Amino acid sequence: MDEGQKALFQRPSVAAIFPEHYLIKVRNFDDVARDTLDEWVYFLKNSDIRDNFTARGLKKAKEELDVLQLPETERKAYERYQEELHDQASFVLSTYGAGKWEGRQEGEQEGEAKMLTRLLQRRFGTVPEWASEKIAKAEPSLLEEWGLRIFDAQSLDEVFSDKV
Repeated sequence: MDEGQKALFQRPSVAAIFPEHYLIKVRNFDDVARDTLDEWVYFLKNSDIRDNFTARGLKKAKEELDVLQLPETERKAYERYQEELHDQASFVLSTYGAGKWEGRQEGEQEGEAKMLTRLLQRRFGTVPEWASEKIAKAEPSLLEEWGLRIFDAQSLDEVFSDKV
């Protein structure tokens, strides 16, 4: 580059402007893989990946190549199978998540019911069956509300009253 070009591009050389590229003549490759780059060149030339190749990414490329080399009907069947596996995995994960959430809800309800029962026993003595049944069927938010009423209530009826 002359001085005018260096000033114009604000670069000292052509290499600083353009990235470096290498041309690999795949047709001239002798099919001997000496290193991992040679393994990729072998793959590009022969559309084949030997089992002993270790270059990063070749295993995934081999899996893709194996699928692409299937006859069209088999490849489409395989792709449908993969989609079905994906759908099943999604279903399992969503079901697992829902089950986990339900388990937490049940655990929260049981824990709050147990605590409310213990507080009622401490404040009022033996908890009658009707109160235990109400507690067992109640949502956690209602159990919490009843738990707070214990401090001001004079009787079990006041704790469970619909009138606040």
